[in-house]
Amino acid sequence: MGNSKERDQYITLHEASALSGYSSGYIRQLIGKGKVKGKIVYSSQGKYWLTTKEEILAYRSKKGK
Repeated sequence: MGNSKERDQYITLHEASALSGYSSGYIRQLIGKGKVKGKIVYSSQGKYWLTTKEEILAYRSKKGK
């Protein structure tokens, strides 16, 4: 298993989509409903939704996809 720093590493919803097969919009809905942990990061280029690889894989595993 990885160390705690690796477990806490955030990925973009685009990366999470590629990893899981879910659309980034669907993942954003999951975060909004509290089914997947995530956060919004604001930058000068706009806002970005982030989650972790572990959250996406756990949700996918739970859903049996």
